[in-house]
Amino acid sequence: MIASVSTAATALPWHKRLPWLRELWYAPMLAVAMGLGMLRTLVLAHVLDMGEFAAFSAAMLVSSTFCMVGALGMSAVLQRDWPRFALEGRNRRAVVGAIQCNLILVVTATLGAVLALTGAADQWMNRCLLTASLCHGAVQQAFMVATTASRSEGRARRYALQQLVKALFVFAAGVLAARATGSALVVVVIELLLALILSMALLRETLSRAALSWRGGGRVAFRRVNSLRWRSMLTLMMAGLVAFASLNVDRWVASFLLNKEAFAHYSFIATLLAIAQATQALINASVFPFLARRVVRAGRASAFKACLRITLLLLFVGLLAVPMFEVALKYCIQHWYPLFGDTLELVQLLLVVALLRVANMWPSFLIAAGHETHLLVVNVLAIAAGAAAWALFGMSPGSEPISIRSVGLLAASL
Repeated sequence: MIASVSTAATALPWHKRLPWLRELWYAPMLAVAMGLGMLRTLVLAHVLDMGEFAAFSAAMLVSSTFCMVGALGMSAVLQRDWPRFALEGRNRRAVVGAIQCNLILVVTATLGAVLALTGAADQWMNRCLLTASLCHGAVQQAFMVATTASRSEGRARRYALQQLVKALFVFAAGVLAARATGSALVVVVIELLLALILSMALLRETLSRAALSWRGGGRVAFRRVNSLRWRSMLTLMMAGLVAFASLNVDRWVASFLLNKEAFAHYSFIATLLAIAQATQALINASVFPFLARRVVRAGRASAFKACLRITLLLLFVGLLAVPMFEVALKYCIQHWYPLFGDTLELVQLLLVVALLRVANMWPSFLIAAGHETHLLVVNVLAIAAGAAAWALFGMSPGSEPISIRSVGLLAASL
């Protein structure tokens, strides 16, 4: 009898762990999706001429910036609250929030497009490309909103599959469009249309699971507009925007102060930082809901300890990987991208910056714990200190034109 109890005791945990073990497949799928994003940029650097690649890089900068602010913080509130709604069985409330988020995106994207078409930024970017870039950012945010359900409900493998499917379609269509037309504008338009179709398909499925129709869900979303927590939304938006600035101000500085060729070169090597941000976002897709659930179930202290362990683990693994990545990247640039040879001096520096970005899970903890204001203050102080350090030690001396190395030092200081 003791033997049978022992056997059952050892068998039961494995039975319970099997679904969790199956979910581990999300990691390689997300890695492939991330790899396709990196490969897409590298292929476009080959296919497009230097001017069009610079235009594409600027378009992606506008897109990612609008993606942060277009929903006015509603997406961050939704990401924070959906895990709690899922635990409480309030799925309809979460879906209505997703519809409201998309409605806000439509309004802000429309206003941005009108301003772009009036020629507000003609000296910096073509009107059509700027409009397409804003719409591209809006649909990227819409796609992230559409995948919030799978992330918040702990279905990491499903979320990874959604990201992988999107990455495959975007990679194939974007590269084909670039080869056929050589136009950055066409590539951006193709990508935004694909993301829009996938977003609508995922949202429709989420509505169906919540037993809501488009009309019914939209009607409820309009009725509950007055219940939106604008203070929390705008605080989270400002916190996200400031955090985004600390990660991307170097690219904005490069786009304004470098010539077109130098900007293309910095955009090429800054792909490392974009990949780091994507990696952090993909890891955070599982970490944030986990921390949010931990706050609800065990309190903030337990979530803090979990966040600390995750951060230290990522730093340890990254420190082991950085030397290998450095050797591989320098070899690839020297042999496959000789035109970008001047970026070799930035590889080691930006790899260290990339590691720090990937391992930074503290913003997720602060948001999950409800400390949005603290996060905003910390990020503002970090930007001020980093910018001051760069102004003192990193800027090109005297009247010398700013270089890509100087911009890289700005990224490091921030």
